[in-house]
Amino acid sequence: FAGTAHVHAHVQQPNSMSSHGHMMRSASASASSSTNKNGRSLRRDDTKQTKGIMTLSDDEKEQLLTDFHSRGLHAQRHRHLQTAIGWKPLGNEIQASSDRDRAGSAVSMNLDGSRVAIASYNHNNGQGHVRVFDLVDDVWNQIGRDLDGLGGDSHGNSVSLSNDGLRLAIGAPNHANYMGTTRVYTYDTDSDSWIGLGSDIDGLRSNDFQGAAVSLSGDGQLLAIGAPEGGGGNQLKGYARIFKYDDTQSRWRQFGNTLEGEYYQATVGSACALNEDGTRVAIAGKFHPNDIDNLMRLSGHVKTYQLDNSDPASPKWVPMGEGFFGDCYYQLLGDSVDINAVGDRIAIGASGNPFNTGGKAAVYQWLEEEWVQLGSDIFGLAIGEGFGTSISISADGGRIAVGSPKFDDLGDDKDFLDIGQARIFDYIFDDTSGKEDFDWVQVG
Repeated sequence: FAGTAHVHAHVQQPNSMSSHGHMMRSASASASSSTNKNGRSLRRDDTKQTKGIMTLSDDEKEQLLTDFHSRGLHAQRHRHLQTAIGWKPLGNEIQASSDRDRAGSAVSMNLDGSRVAIASYNHNNGQGHVRVFDLVDDVWNQIGRDLDGLGGDSHGNSVSLSNDGLRLAIGAPNHANYMGTTRVYTYDTDSDSWIGLGSDIDGLRSNDFQGAAVSLSGDGQLLAIGAPEGGGGNQLKGYARIFKYDDTQSRWRQFGNTLEGEYYQATVGSACALNEDGTRVAIAGKFHPNDIDNLMRLSGHVKTYQLDNSDPASPKWVPMGEGFFGDCYYQLLGDSVDINAVGDRIAIGASGNPFNTGGKAAVYQWLEEEWVQLGSDIFGLAIGEGFGTSISISADGGRIAVGSPKFDDLGDDKDFLDIGQARIFDYIFDDTSGKEDFDWVQVG
């Protein structure tokens, strides 16, 4: 991929878009796809572009999307207004540092969407770097220096900003013979500089790929890190660990037990998401087998945990429910995962292509000590589009954004025609086709 990157926002044009529905105490599961009511997908018009890496700000007004294409990478920022549909650019373009950077391969926003971190894991032949921008007077301005990796680190494979945008975690899974490391920075406003916060957090052994996924709590004090190929013995079981910053000793300490995969190729830690206060975490293993006999490999798995801090000297992460398994081969359930602020709703992407579905997404709510599906499954529109490769849920859990990096309008799986798209859904009352119930409805 050669070329530049750009970031801009879109403001919706006036029309009659529906507003959010209320939180429901009942939930239903259905095999039908969610309805598109006055909704418009965000996509590129030219071929060989791949749109679909995105994140939502917690106030739901901002959405960041990135495009890969034959000339390079683009990152786009969109602003949503509740009274309108359509998208209008906001802010100037942000250019990539150099060709083949893959700028925008990972992105993260602060709470209100005023600050964004854009990663380029392939910068300088795989060294990788991350840049952070603020929107001031409709212009994107970089703050601080480029945060560069070392050697072939793939520094920026994953990124996460705290709510205030003053702490930034960056994963570099290829560091030190693929052991992987995670680096955390704090922004000093007076000197306009990013300063390392504590020592690097390394994986446990070679080939762990630790840092493939990272997630900060809202205040930046807790950090979840995934190592999807860890576990030793080339088993690819994977693990995830949560760390807490010790202000008195200026270091990151592991907080609670290690969350390990149980089976061969479980790849636990391929994606992770902490809730607002860091008391709940969702951990995914997208290559996880469906059962202990290793049948239906690559079906995927997501499990959520809650902090048990009854003994402050020995905090523990305990499972919330049985977890979620993919139900067929190559479903890749957990390719992406996100959790809302309270931690009672999780969004899961399954980007695989069983039965030519093009991928799917689903949302679950914690009700009476179990996870219950909220609304219908949401399916991709075309074969092989990778719907669910990325997913983001709003703070209140009433909106999700889902990316399809291989969408191509023709409904085939030919890479050279990929344009990609992102779709946004609200959980609202749906009165189309005689449903008359709450469901996920495409908006914007």
